Amino acid sequence: MTENEVASTNSIFLKQAVYDLLNELIHYNGVLRENKSGSELKEIINNKFVKICKHYLSIGQNELELLEREAFEIGEIAYLMHYRLPDFFKDIMLLH
Repeated sequence: MTENEVASTNSIFLKQAVYDLLNELIHYNGVLRENKSGSELKEIINNKFVKICKHYLSIGQNELELLEREAFEIGEIAYLMHYRLPDFFKDIMLLH
């Protein structure tokens, strides 16, 4: 496998990871809107939101490594991660 094929494969995995993250956020947003007690919300935030944040950080780290290998060419994933990720993720992070 050539270096370009590896980079392309990594990019495909990162794209899927971003879309998976988006789906997690949409589901999480729906769970937060359900009528829950304070203790239930605290447990959801402590478990699910922390998992989502770790997923986001992992994608960001993988994208940084990919950027370093590709001479800092900004790709679709970097654009999605930093500019197109839904605003509600940022809002939820600030609220939490």
